[in-house]
Amino acid sequence: MKLHIKLIICYLAAVLAVFFCVNFAGNRIMEKRAAQDLKDKYYKDVQHIAQLYADYYFDEDVSISTVRRQMAVYDALIDARIWVVNSSHYVLIDTRSSGTVVVDQYSDRILGHTFTEDLTIEGVFNEPVMCVCEPVIVAYSIKGYICVFVPMSMLNEYSVRYMNIVNTALLMIAGALLLVFASGTLVLGNVGCKTATQVSVNYGMSQLYSSAEMDKAVAAAVELLEEKDES
Repeated sequence: MKLHIKLIICYLAAVLAVFFCVNFAGNRIMEKRAAQDLKDKYYKDVQHIAQLYADYYFDEDVSISTVRRQMAVYDALIDARIWVVNSSHYVLIDTRSSGTVVVDQYSDRILGHTFTEDLTIEGVFNEPVMCVCEPVIVAYSIKGYICVFVPMSMLNEYSVRYMNIVNTALLMIAGALLLVFASGTLVLGNVGCKTATQVSVNYGMSQLYSSAEMDKAVAAAVELLEEKDES
């Protein structure tokens, strides 16, 4: 097997090893990155909604139905379930249900933290969710809470997207490097072949040159012998 073919095989093996390490060892890192990005995104959203609700709180012309419609619009925009909870821990508005929910037994987990992962409430959520909670503060006191719920499956989707982007980038880089590597090895192979050919030609010429000199020497010796015979 030629040297450049062996080098290409070694290169492909190294690329496969890199892909294996990235997809298995780096998968957990990508999940954490995706989760952090989602937290940052929805935390900004819930802060904005909480400020909006605080502005509505003292507006007597704004009804609960108006706030409900406003929350429904935000639900569609950010693709997440939204709760408006009062200070007594009753859910005043649920953008995806008309039922009444009391969160007293979940207040420590939901209302006591900004982020709550793998939250499950039987009869309310069909799958584990991540909750992002922000208090509504009016006149330096908590008047309620805004809670945004995102399915945990969305974290997996985000991590898969991250991995797809990384794998695509690696494939492009590996393909470009393979072309450069293959071209370099072929050039080196051609140079080596030309060098070997030139060496062979030079060797052959040197051999021919030596034979010609030998013929001359033999002819000169023959002439000397003939001269001696004549004398």
